[in-house]
Amino acid sequence: MLLGGLLGGGMSFFVPNLRRIRGVQGGTIGGGMGAAGFLLLSPLIGEIGGRLLGGVILGFFIGLMIALLEQLSRKAYLLIHWHEKETTTLSLGDIPIILGSHQNAHILLSKAEGFYPETAKIFQQGEEIIMEYNADYAQAKGMKKLIYLLKNGDTRKFGEIRLEVQSKDIISSS
Repeated sequence: MLLGGLLGGGMSFFVPNLRRIRGVQGGTIGGGMGAAGFLLLSPLIGEIGGRLLGGVILGFFIGLMIALLEQLSRKAYLLIHWHEKETTTLSLGDIPIILGSHQNAHILLSKAEGFYPETAKIFQQGEEIIMEYNADYAQAKGMKKLIYLLKNGDTRKFGEIRLEVQSKDIISSS
């Protein structure tokens, strides 16, 4: 359980807007399931097999519990429509979701289509969902406004990628 809690907490450093407490909770539950799997299976398949299967169960349940806790606790998220049939979900929070052509951007945009390394960022501040464009990008595109307040159902298109804001219990105006 301790290992699971540490692994889950460690994942919060790499998953944007995954709160550390949620990672630790999910990891601890996953660790408990992995330990139970080891204890139940070791007498049947031996210690090595029990450890291997316990590790698999640990990883599976850490991922499952973190995903479940994330689903239950998030209030706002971004749906990224890559294509007609491919969609990804990212939770919104204090840590900005970066859109751009830089390799470290959370949502990678095509440099060939004129997108800057950091084109824009989307984040949640209190009850407001904010999209803030890079000043240089906005100037190059002739945009007069850099900051937009988004609300549930708002969409933005960046090349072939369409972003859609989804929220629960959040009311903000654009």
